[in-house]
Amino acid sequence: MCVEFKMIKFLILILAFVNSSEAGCFLNHSSMDCRLRYRNLYDFGQEAGDTNFTKMDDHFILVQTPSVFKFYGKSFSSFYLSSNGVIELINKNISFELHNKFQYEPTSFPLLGHSLIAPFWSDHLQSTDEEGEVFYRMVSDSETLSQIAYDIKLYDPSNLRMNNFMPTWSCIATWYQLKAHNHRRFPYNNTFQLVLASNGEASYIMFNYGGMDWPNMNVNVSVTVGYNLGDSDSFFQIKDSALNITDLQHRSNVGLRSRWMYRVDRHKSEIIHEILNMRITDSSMLYVILILIILIGINSLVNTALWIIKCRIETPTLPSLFYNKQLNESQMVLSQIA
Repeated sequence: MCVEFKMIKFLILILAFVNSSEAGCFLNHSSMDCRLRYRNLYDFGQEAGDTNFTKMDDHFILVQTPSVFKFYGKSFSSFYLSSNGVIELINKNISFELHNKFQYEPTSFPLLGHSLIAPFWSDHLQSTDEEGEVFYRMVSDSETLSQIAYDIKLYDPSNLRMNNFMPTWSCIATWYQLKAHNHRRFPYNNTFQLVLASNGEASYIMFNYGGMDWPNMNVNVSVTVGYNLGDSDSFFQIKDSALNITDLQHRSNVGLRSRWMYRVDRHKSEIIHEILNMRITDSSMLYVILILIILIGINSLVNTALWIIKCRIETPTLPSLFYNKQLNESQMVLSQIA
């Protein structure tokens, strides 16, 4: 009886450990523990309507977008989604050669001939005997699209404050608890997410980071984070040492920890030009009011200046007039005496 009680107690402890650990999130992605741990990630997993990647190392699939995704002025209608933390945008039926070309390792940007978006490009491990999975879904429900639109308006990195922006579609890809390739013996997992959002004109991307354990002192691997058009100068890459790149989960470029957001439909100079034009257009009435105030001020200054000049001209004549008046009165008295 005592042995059975100890066994039951032992099983309860194991169950408690599972439910309070990352494994608990793996079993139930929508649990409260998961929501707190990955609070800046959008819902993912089967309960969120995601499609599971085939559990195969260095796997990739072709995803068609509902409408074009503009990227640095070019339009793309599909992309390859890789288990290695990167997507390649394409607009025609071309084969995916990124893995073989670079021997499953990432490379720095700029990179010619490949239009890439990389939330965490590295050689990840995804196999049937590992917990890690890759999920993705095309988002069309109004609730999620509205939430994405709200987040973009709130944290818009382009400072356009696009109050009318509403994505017509979005894609959410989640790399969940993946280990580094050739490092499966270590209990280090990474969870991160890529969000594409577009209305056919403006395009935004988000990098959301959950628990990021590697690279570290035991897992020393290469990582590339950023995006790349495929020419020699249209790219962005987060520069950091391999050991500090996991700090992405503690930092941000938009003020919300673990979230990084970028507007990518055009070059930065074009977006700045739009900002200036938008501010001029939106502030036209203010400019009219300011011009009227300036004109009124100028008119007041001119009238004041004329009044001062007139006073200075007329004031010196007063004593002479007074003197002439006295002189005339004196002459009149003398003439009367005479």
